[in-house]
Amino acid sequence: AALTARPWQRWARAHRLSAVRTQALWAILQQPQLPVPAHVVRPKARLMRALVAELTAVVAAVGEYREAIEEFFASMPTAQWVRTLPIGDHGITAPTLWARLGDAPERWESFRHLQAQAGAVPVTKRSGKQRVVRFRFACDKALRYVVDQVAFLSLRSCEWARAYYDQQRARGHSHRQALRALGAKWLKIIFVMWQRHAPYDDQYHLASMTRHQLRHPQKQIA
Repeated sequence: AALTARPWQRWARAHRLSAVRTQALWAILQQPQLPVPAHVVRPKARLMRALVAELTAVVAAVGEYREAIEEFFASMPTAQWVRTLPIGDHGITAPTLWARLGDAPERWESFRHLQAQAGAVPVTKRSGKQRVVRFRFACDKALRYVVDQVAFLSLRSCEWARAYYDQQRARGHSHRQALRALGAKWLKIIFVMWQRHAPYDDQYHLASMTRHQLRHPQKQIA
């Protein structure tokens, strides 16, 4: 109720809101608000202070966990080649990915097995002449989430990943569908890295895509 235009403009600029969005939100803020009685404000304000105090402790504990995970993962030989994925320095994304993959040599039979476990590919059901393709609900949800995160982060620094994502969007796929398709491509690469204990090589992958396109000119980015 006490907010004026100048501090609102400062806040909008700090959060990189567009001029149209800034004006639209300001118009909403100027609309009459339902008054809150003082006897409601007093207990709710005290409750909010208590919740903030609890949240502060939780945030500190999560930070300690994050540091411990990063330090432990950095001490593993795996970290040297996992961190070559083009996802930048984003906390526990790489450690979480390899924790879900595990280190049992025969755990994943093929990249298709890994894609199915991560929910990155649909389920195809056939019966006679009928063929139905459905979203894969039964999967490792944590693995699906971290693969989506890897795909999203790769859009910023990996040219072929961005090109493949844009290609999927141009075909009419939603953001989530395009990201899931890109995640399936990353899982093929990640499976080879996991199997061979080899770092990611962008030039090698681009060369492989070029060879594939020469052999199958009707297909786009593989």
